[in-house]
Amino acid sequence: DLSPQSINLQYLYKRLFKYTWQHKFILSLSLISLIILSLTNTAFLAIIKKITDHGFGSEAGHKQISLALILLLVMVIRALSGLFSSYFMKSISLKVVESLRSDLFKKIMLLPMSFFDRNSSSHIVSKLNSDVQQLSNVITDIGFNLIKDGISFFGIIFYMIYLDWKLTLVFLFLAPILAYYLKIMSPRLRAAGTISQNANGELIMASDEAIAAQRIVKIFGTAQYEVSRFKKISEKIRKIQERLFRIGALTSFM
Repeated sequence: DLSPQSINLQYLYKRLFKYTWQHKFILSLSLISLIILSLTNTAFLAIIKKITDHGFGSEAGHKQISLALILLLVMVIRALSGLFSSYFMKSISLKVVESLRSDLFKKIMLLPMSFFDRNSSSHIVSKLNSDVQQLSNVITDIGFNLIKDGISFFGIIFYMIYLDWKLTLVFLFLAPILAYYLKIMSPRLRAAGTISQNANGELIMASDEAIAAQRIVKIFGTAQYEVSRFKKISEKIRKIQERLFRIGALTSFM
């Protein structure tokens, strides 16, 4: 059963982590790079504060030059750590996708004929190809941003407390509101993503069936029906993608 309600996300992430953990060395390098990248966010703010506090007068010239050089160094470190972290994370995701595809294909080869009678070949290929590929986004996009933004958030919060703990408390009063909003929107985003994946599977299945059965389509003159069917699924995907974009954009705005 592949309905959204049947998917245990905790179990899914645990299984995914087992595949990721097989590449511990690259994962460690990626995490170290991510930590450095995240800390440069706080360092950048601290240096900018120093520069603006000292002003831009001639009496602050020497300090401005030294701070500018430090700022340049931080930006170089940020660029390099961002390059390494994204490269290592992408490398892990590609290795995980490769392992998942191999294991899934082995599993499919052991399934009974009744399974292949119930499911079309295009549907199986869709699961083997596009669905597994989507897991790459889970590792790179979600994993990368969660770690980077999480460390950056706490680093900036600690720096804010150091500057003015009272003003920081005022800011933190907004945190429960944002947390509640994310709690409401996250299930909707996941559900829309699942529907989008299923619709993509339908599109692959419809196009594969129409192309593979061209002789039958020509004999019975069902080309217009196949075009109409394909168009409806394409329209469905567009509407789902628009919904995903609206939810994502609204979340970024909040």
